[in-house]
Parts: sequence; structure tokens; C-alpha cells
Amino acid sequence: TRRVTPSRRGRVEFLPANSQTPALYPFQPKLQVGETIQWLRPAVVDSEQVVIANRRGDLYLVGIADGGAAHLAATTQTTMPQRPVAAPLVLKGQVIAITRGARHDVLVAYQAPSLSGETQTNLPGRLVWGPFVVGETLLLATLPGGVQAFTPSGQFQWNFNLSGKLPVGSPAQQANELAFVTTDGQLFQVTTADGELKRQTNVAQSLGDGPFYLGSQIARRAADGAVLIVAGE
Repeated sequence: TRRVTPSRRGRVEFLPANSQTPALYPFQPKLQVGETIQWLRPAVVDSEQVVIANRRGDLYLVGIADGGAAHLAATTQTTMPQRPVAAPLVLKGQVIAITRGARHDVLVAYQAPSLSGETQTNLPGRLVWGPFVVGETLLLATLPGGVQAFTPSGQFQWNFNLSGKLPVGSPAQQANELAFVTTDGQLFQVTTADGELKRQTNVAQSLGDGPFYLGSQIARRAADGAVLIVAGE
């Protein structure tokens, strides 16, 4: 098991799980004197490769390079059309990022590992939640707009209108159902395939984290660590 640790000085390191000593020579992009990099959270492609982006919009596929001493290198890189507003994700062989457009945010998808075949999908507003990989679905929310689902290739599937409510925490999935909560204490359960509402529950309290499934029930964790059953049989 390895940890990927980027630094503001530009280096990207693979560290063994129980060590602070890099197992490989790090990847270091070219920087100007005094320049720093704001890296976003890396996403795993496979056991030897990650994708990582910085706030400028540089997107790299970093992996273990062959030849010479073991080291990390950017095997592929590209520049996103706009600056990213969230860390890229990997879903079913696609790298997906959300970038900041002039009037609305944009979902940008690339094929992995080549980072080729760029496609762009305009979102109805600004990103306010996510994105999350839930099974084989990419889930996010915009304002205006609502909770939206996309295929691995970045194609729009459905939108669930929240009438201005803001989702919070991570979504949960079980079988063909998704669950998510909003800051005003509403729990929504929708179908994964088309976003149809199955059940809406008022849990009578403000929520700051997402739900999770316990068998046929849905629970959330309270501030004191207690597990609260909020819906289900």
C-alpha cells in the first residue's frame, strides 16, 4: 500500500503506508525560482498510476517509470481548458474534472491513461457539492440546478431539482437507490437509473454529514459519535 503525497514545492511522492521515506524518486515538474504549486487531491488510476492536477489546470498522469533507478514520472500531461474547481476523479477508465467557466462550470472528461479525447459538458450553474463517484455514476450538484448524475464518459443522465436546497456530506448507494441529505435536514432517496424520488424524510435536525446504509435502514453519525437511524424499516 502506498500513499501519494504532493507538496507545494511541486514534488509528488509515493510513500509506503507506514513510512515517511519515499520508496521512489519523486516526480518534480519544472518550476520558476520561488514558484509553488497548489496541488489538488490525486485520484488512483491503477496500482502504479495516479492522475493529479494543480489549480492552474495542469493535469498529469504520474506513474512508476522504467529504466534506471526507480522513480516517478509524468507519462502523459495536458492542460484543462479552464481552471479546476474540484479535484479530478477516475471512473471506468475516464478522468473527469469540473472547471470554472465564465457563466457556469463545465464537466471535462478525458480517456485514461492517454488523457486524450477531451469532451466538455456545460453544467447549469456553479458546483456546490461533489463530484462523487457512486458505483458507475458521477454525482454532483450545482446552483442553480440540483443534484445531477453523469455517465463515466461525462454524458448527462438526470437532474433532481432541490429548489435551492444545498446537499451536504457524501451520498450513499445501495442496489438501485441513492441517498443524500440537505443542510435543512431533508433526506432524499432516489433511483440510481433516472433520479426518480422514492422517499423524502424530514429528520428534524440540521445535518452536517452524509447518510449511510445499515441493511435496509439509513443512518447518520451524530456529533458525539452516536449512530442515528433516520429512515427505513
